[in-house]
Amino acid sequence: MFLRELDTPVTHVKGVGAAFASRLAGLGLVNIAGLLCWYPRDWEDRSHTVPLKDFAGGAAVFTEIEVLAHDWFGFGRMKTLKVYV
Repeated sequence: MFLRELDTPVTHVKGVGAAFASRLAGLGLVNIAGLLCWYPRDWEDRSHTVPLKDFAGGAAVFTEIEVLAHDWFGFGRMKTLKVYV
């Protein structure tokens, strides 16, 4: 991408039509440069894992688990997924 292309309207991005472009314009995003400078409000750091035995509660943490099995039980709106880790 060249610097001169940063002023290209967002409608030239694949998947952005007129309806979505109007929603982006409501956020003040009218060109590619605006999209590149739109940063997330918040994010989660998933680079450090915490074993489940060390989880104390409070803050959000990231852990890795192995799903051994899963099963659906119940009917209709009361259907529930049970996961064995």
